[in-house]
Amino acid sequence: MSAMQTVLIPTGLGLDPQALQGQLKRLHLYGGVRVLLLSVQPRYNGHVRMYLGEALVKAVIRKDAEREFAPWRGLLETAAIPYSQHIELGVKTETIIRFARQIQCRRIVLGVAPQRGLMRIFRGALKARLFEIAHTLGFKLDLCEKAHPPLVQRTRPFNGNCQRRQQTSRLLKRALFP
Repeated sequence: MSAMQTVLIPTGLGLDPQALQGQLKRLHLYGGVRVLLLSVQPRYNGHVRMYLGEALVKAVIRKDAEREFAPWRGLLETAAIPYSQHIELGVKTETIIRFARQIQCRRIVLGVAPQRGLMRIFRGALKARLFEIAHTLGFKLDLCEKAHPPLVQRTRPFNGNCQRRQQTSRLLKRALFP
């Protein structure tokens, strides 16, 4: 048995909880997993807060976060996987990195990028921005499509292009240096 792993799952990004159900269950049996659900809500400016009132703004933020947490809560409670819910305010990318750094969690699960138009572009841009911010802060990050045990991590390239480049470089090395 290995140590319990902490996995951060930002909600509200279009990730289907059912897609990760099998991996989370395996991780739970493998050595344990603790899931941190993070809902990043927008900051409302002073004028909105003044007009609507602080109590109403907080209620709206809490309601939106609860809506994002609901499908995950059911899945995690059914599988008896420990989890905690966190609500942060700010810009999604910066807030996700700040929160991950604050709790010392390197594993952020973003899920498989959808194959349809704008969601695929959005997911790619989100990943790139998360890496950029983490690099600037000197924080090493592991963005995953699925939750996986630490020993299985990085046994294959992240995408097909990387794999093709590796195969090409091996062939060139063999040809140039027999």
